[in-house]
Amino acid sequence: MKFSIKGEILSHKNLWKRAKFGGLYMSQKEEFEALLWQLKSQKKGQTIQESCKLILDVFGNDRKDLNNQIATICDLLEKAEIIGNDRQIKVIDARK
Repeated sequence: MKFSIKGEILSHKNLWKRAKFGGLYMSQKEEFEALLWQLKSQKKGQTIQESCKLILDVFGNDRKDLNNQIATICDLLEKAEIIGNDRQIKVIDARK
């Protein structure tokens, strides 16, 4: 399967913030939902339930850490029900 996401890939580390009384909330929920919608609109077929490989090309902002962007993309793939669980990704080939 091949997917294309347009827009800024959020940093996983900066996605969650601590609330005033200790809880967690997603600080960039609208941006995350927009990326999720892009993936859901491109999904065709069943959810992947076996081990898989992720090949990732990231273009744009060089200031963000690639490993945090990878974590966000893995979460997006799982939430979009493209893969059953992001633990199924056994090999990641990523470049900026």
